[in-house]
Amino acid sequence: MAVLIFGYHLALPTFLEGNQVLYIARDFFGIKKVVYETDSNMRRLLHGDTLHGLESQDPALSGKPISYYHETGPVGDVMKLISDRPNQHVGVVGLGTGSMAGYFRPNRHVTFFDIDPQIYDIAEHFFTFLRRCSNSCDVIMGDGRLSIEKTPDSEFDVLMLDAFDSDSIPAHLVSREAVQMYLRKLKPNGMMLFHVSNRYMNVEGLVSALIVDASLEGLVRYDDDEEPTGKTSSDYVVAARRPEDLGALEHDENWSRVEKPSGIQPWTDDYSNMLKIVRWK
Repeated sequence: MAVLIFGYHLALPTFLEGNQVLYIARDFFGIKKVVYETDSNMRRLLHGDTLHGLESQDPALSGKPISYYHETGPVGDVMKLISDRPNQHVGVVGLGTGSMAGYFRPNRHVTFFDIDPQIYDIAEHFFTFLRRCSNSCDVIMGDGRLSIEKTPDSEFDVLMLDAFDSDSIPAHLVSREAVQMYLRKLKPNGMMLFHVSNRYMNVEGLVSALIVDASLEGLVRYDDDEEPTGKTSSDYVVAARRPEDLGALEHDENWSRVEKPSGIQPWTDDYSNMLKIVRWK
């Protein structure tokens, strides 16, 4: 009887605490769930117990980036900063629900890089961001670093690294050598945007160490505002070659200067130390 109950729980949509589980998948990269929240009328993607994106089912909000990607948050600030540039190209490592596709514009193309084919299937079939974006977005499946390395130099206005919010960190994406490669792929005034929200790891400290090591200009924003519908708190670090490349963010009181962290050394392709960034409390 216990086996049957467990099997039905996995195989059928279930209602737990007012939420309907629409889909469950598991592979080498972990367990993914798509959940419909009846109270908020939203679909959410969970990877383990970590939220990887939301989409409202309200027609007025559907297709708009919310959760960590809300227009009033750090991502919105950076997208506004580049809004007047011609022929914009935004690269995003980590597809999730495809929320960043909600920022496509006639003059802005968004390219996603993701290694998990199940995530792509979920984004295509349970969320509308990619479908709405259509030809203004594409998804390249494979290792993010290796895939970016194959793109032309001086290609991206923004390279967003959004693969660090679970309980494991892909070390090869945040090494000294990786950052140098990302810089080659950026336009002369391009920026790197790191999503550093993480309950288990001090990703901000690690990224800050890398930015200082590379002699880049860096800013961090801690956004705890969750008042807008569907918005979740988020922390981001943005980095560029020169202060002027950061534009208005340099003088925005919501953003503060990145500082060299104590006790955290920049990772390289030959060195990483997970214990140094674990949040023990």
